[in-house]
Amino acid sequence: MLPLGWLIPYAARHSAARVAWAQVVVRTTTVTVATLPVILLALMGFRYFDAPLFVLGTALVMAAPVALLFAAFSRVT
Repeated sequence: MLPLGWLIPYAARHSAARVAWAQVVVRTTTVTVATLPVILLALMGFRYFDAPLFVLGTALVMAAPVALLFAAFSRVT
């Protein structure tokens, strides 16, 4: 996760300037992060969703990819 923490801000600046390689990096990273909630559900199952803090944590894990997807695939004019 540390390389992603460095790569995302570095590529985001170039992606805002519509540089092709940066858009590919940002979008690929975003789609990869967006699969994390699905993987979490597949590995953990539904048995842990009775715990309120687990539901809160899952909601936070799902909110980050939604924001990243919106930012990576929206067009700013």
